[in-house]
Amino acid sequence: MANKKGFIVVIVMLLNLFLFAACASQETGKTDSGGNMQKAEDEQDLEKNPEAPAVNMDENLTLKIMLPWGDDMLKERVTDTLYKKYPNIKLELVQQLVNSTSLQELNAKGIVPDIMLAHDGLEVLQEMDMAYPLDDMIKSFRYDLTRFRAGTVEAVRARDPEGKNQLLGLPAEDMVFGLFYNKEIFDKFGVKYPTDGMTWDEVIDLAKKLTNEVEGVKYRGINFLNMQQALAQLSATGTDPATGETQFAKNPTFAKFFDLLKRMQSIPGNYEKDVEDYFQNRNVAMQVDHIFRTPSFATIEGLKFDMVSFPSWPDEPGVGPSNFAYPWVINKHSEHKEQAFKVIESILSDENQLALTRIGVPSPLADTKIHEQFGAAKGLQELNLNFKGVYSMKDAEPVYSPYGPESLFFGEDYVRDQMRKFLDSSGDIQTYLRKMDDEYAAIVTEKKEKQ
Repeated sequence: MANKKGFIVVIVMLLNLFLFAACASQETGKTDSGGNMQKAEDEQDLEKNPEAPAVNMDENLTLKIMLPWGDDMLKERVTDTLYKKYPNIKLELVQQLVNSTSLQELNAKGIVPDIMLAHDGLEVLQEMDMAYPLDDMIKSFRYDLTRFRAGTVEAVRARDPEGKNQLLGLPAEDMVFGLFYNKEIFDKFGVKYPTDGMTWDEVIDLAKKLTNEVEGVKYRGINFLNMQQALAQLSATGTDPATGETQFAKNPTFAKFFDLLKRMQSIPGNYEKDVEDYFQNRNVAMQVDHIFRTPSFATIEGLKFDMVSFPSWPDEPGVGPSNFAYPWVINKHSEHKEQAFKVIESILSDENQLALTRIGVPSPLADTKIHEQFGAAKGLQELNLNFKGVYSMKDAEPVYSPYGPESLFFGEDYVRDQMRKFLDSSGDIQTYLRKMDDEYAAIVTEKKEKQ
């Protein structure tokens, strides 16, 4: 009897050891020497996400690409790389802005562009029934959206006119802004250079020290070019996305922004009506601007400059503007959508993006090694400029209202147009914002009538 009990004890112990080993294997499955569990999970992933579909890129095929560039820019930015990879694919240039007028003209002629660069926003594509969401294609092609800098894809999604967060295009060129400063002016007045992470309050304090007239030259501490980017940091829309009701006077964010403009204007000598002073004139100490201007600044004789991160609002440290990185889109009516996607994929390849970055086209990709090469072909590397600081900001949360007003760097911008009118007016901020409400309400009415 005792032997029988002992045998049972041994069996139970062996079973416990077996179960313990099995549990341990499950807990450490991804690192066990055989790698069996990891292999199983990989196989499951492949079943859920089959390989990308094969696309015939070997047959002779011509795709129409619509954008405002000339042949030289198309070659430099697109076809030099594309034709090496796909020699049988040709692109026919439709050299026009992607706006309502151009698209209506093409429709009348029966011309269907396959690929378009949406400089003028995405609403026009919706109006013309050309919008084509890429989400399913991205999934089937297993395209990695994490390649893009955080905030760029989100900004495109936010502008889905249907409000469904669909991705109607892939970011083409990034919108990156910094605070440029003229070292010569800082040295002249004995003021320390700006630093990354400064607030608007600190920038205004610097501007006060740098605004003066010396030997007949009027030096401005900071100018107002692209100051609407400070509003793009605050994630505010001028209209209610659901109703179109104007929000300028109601939303305190707009008063906050216009107060910043007023404070800059109030610096004696920093602003004169009907006088335009720009950074390249060498009498402006600071200017917020897009980094794509850097190569042109570098060609100005005697201009010694650098840049720091875009100034932040005191209650939003480290948050920069959210901008619309103009996307590559595919026409809903294209008969070659998959080939068009492969063309866009080539444009956004690491190889092509590195080449573009080197000539001064900001890449929307996240790879810092690509960012570090910005303008290298233009000699910018020798200037040792602070691009790292400029790229250190986090994009503000993107916001969008189908009723506008939209802020497009190359297009119309209602707020930008209002800034100088406000500075030249004699009214207080709230009075001016109510005027904007009344004025823009009429624009909303026109938009609703077109829907």
